[in-house]
Amino acid sequence: MNPALCPVHHLTAVATCARCGAFLCEDCAELHGELALCPDCLPRVRREDTPSWNLRLSLLLQGLALMAGVMLVLHPLDARLFWDQRVVVLPVLGRLPVVQLAASAVGWMMVSRERKAPAVPGHSPSRVRTLARLVRWLALVNLALALVQLVRVSWFVLGLFGR
Repeated sequence: MNPALCPVHHLTAVATCARCGAFLCEDCAELHGELALCPDCLPRVRREDTPSWNLRLSLLLQGLALMAGVMLVLHPLDARLFWDQRVVVLPVLGRLPVVQLAASAVGWMMVSRERKAPAVPGHSPSRVRTLARLVRWLALVNLALALVQLVRVSWFVLGLFGR
């Protein structure tokens, strides 16, 4: 039986490319993590491992919304009521979690788009997929904070008018 040969150098193959399956000699084999890749596939895999600007921007938006959400939840609610004038001044309307809801929606859409990218066969979870998971979890945390804030504002407003 003839040994497998590298198509470039015509030497005995020591590995196969994890992406395209080409035989690789010692000179051609490039390691990317634990994967052996040919010189043609290595730049493609590295490019696939780079997070897009959309995903990076979504991560930044999730972080800012998370900080704003924590500050809103921890800050006490207050309102001034002027019953004699029948005017109710409620600063709680500014406390509605619009930023958290928008950040959750945008983050979820960006992650869904990013996760549809085809995976490299035999490739462990890449930085992109890990970052996408992080953004998705932050979107869920922001959504939970938004729901907590909505419940707090609703409870507060209903308590004001129930006196």
